[in-house]
Amino acid sequence: MQIIDANMLLPDKQVLQLVVQKHPLHTNLAGHVETVEVFLSERCEIPQECIEVEATGHKVRLGLGRSSKNKPNLRYILYHEFGHVADRSRLEFNYSEQLKSSLSDSEKMAVMELWNLSIDTRLNMVGFFDLGTPRACFSKKHGYLPSTM
Repeated sequence: MQIIDANMLLPDKQVLQLVVQKHPLHTNLAGHVETVEVFLSERCEIPQECIEVEATGHKVRLGLGRSSKNKPNLRYILYHEFGHVADRSRLEFNYSEQLKSSLSDSEKMAVMELWNLSIDTRLNMVGFFDLGTPRACFSKKHGYLPSTM
């Protein structure tokens, strides 16, 4: 997997490689992602982490803010954002750009909120995220604590 990070927004490319290789929501996500381009995604100096996937799913654009690499839950953010990629790469998920474009803005927002909740819930079910805490963290079970970044 090629990682292009021209703005050096990731603290360590190996963190992203590990997230893609060991993603709990897809057994072979690394086999689907050929290139990850990290781009600056800030509005008014506020980081807006996001993910964009090309139609074939092999090229992913990961949006991070300048301060994203300093967030204690960055690893979780990466797992969450690549949860969208994992879902889209599974045929049974039935992702459709055509259907998405037919929705109103409020419908798109509602679908995204439900999708985000679905990803967080599934990550919680495998012990990667504790929904009972005020901020995202990893369980000791998996050894993915923010301090190990």
